[in-house]
Amino acid sequence: MNKTLIILDLDESLFHCDILSMDNYEYKFTLDNTTYYSMKRPYVDEFITYIKENYEYGVYTAASEDYAVEHCKVLNLNPKFLLHQNDCIISTDRKTYNKYFLKELYKLEEYSSLSNMIAIDDRFESFSEDPDNLIKIEPFYCNKKDNVLLRLIDYLESIKGVVDVRTIDKREWYTK
Repeated sequence: MNKTLIILDLDESLFHCDILSMDNYEYKFTLDNTTYYSMKRPYVDEFITYIKENYEYGVYTAASEDYAVEHCKVLNLNPKFLLHQNDCIISTDRKTYNKYFLKELYKLEEYSSLSNMIAIDDRFESFSEDPDNLIKIEPFYCNKKDNVLLRLIDYLESIKGVVDVRTIDKREWYTK
């Protein structure tokens, strides 16, 4: 049986990043004369280790490619693929008219079937075309007491080996 493919978002899922210096930032880098200050989400190193040991994984972000590459280096991610802003579709919310980046899973079918893909993102709309593949997590904004990734490890462990991940109701995963 093939390992489940985990699709990781970056910003507000694994870290918080800003162009304004923040208290206790953990790393910074400069791209195009802009300095970015970042703080890792608590337990991100443990989460990434767990993902590497148990799953195939890739990154699908609405950020630019160079920005994503920098963060992947710091987080010690060596993803199977790295899709970025240019791979997203700019879409509009029909109620609010706000723009967002839509991430389309069909683009990843060369790596795995949809029945074997789990996307982890802090924004529902990013995967609104494939909601049955999404585990939506709370966004991270530098709360040092955040334990979402620890709880997510436990949840992923509890559903490991499911034949079709789309059959699991993941909407309230954090309560299970």
